[in-house]
Amino acid sequence: MIKQLIKQIWVQRKQNGWIFAELLVVCILMWYIVDFGFVLLHNKSIPTGSDINDTYVITYGVLTEENSRYDATESDSIRMMRNLELFTRKIRQYDQVKTASLLNTAWGTLPNSGGFYGDMIQYDTIQINAEIKFI
Repeated sequence: MIKQLIKQIWVQRKQNGWIFAELLVVCILMWYIVDFGFVLLHNKSIPTGSDINDTYVITYGVLTEENSRYDATESDSIRMMRNLELFTRKIRQYDQVKTASLLNTAWGTLPNSGGFYGDMIQYDTIQINAEIKFI
């Protein structure tokens, strides 16, 4: 029986070769896809080394003229900066606050958001590209 099966496989070797080649290509592609997915999942499971418990984002805005609480004396740029500094200082003075910092979120990049921010810093003839990746 086995001898007859081997003869049949040998007679149909051309068709079997194409089937084997197709299975080999499918196995290689599946190996690549599964490996790529496994690496992505594994990299996401690695801890970032930062604890974001009790981390908060506080937004600060300026009232417009359409608002009923708008005060024209507060729209001066120097006064606005002093108010921002006062706002930040008051937050830092709370006992439960360990650190507080200002962050420009014009590009939507917040810590632990996965965003990216890049800028160029220039001092005299020195140019430095600063890039920050928010993991």
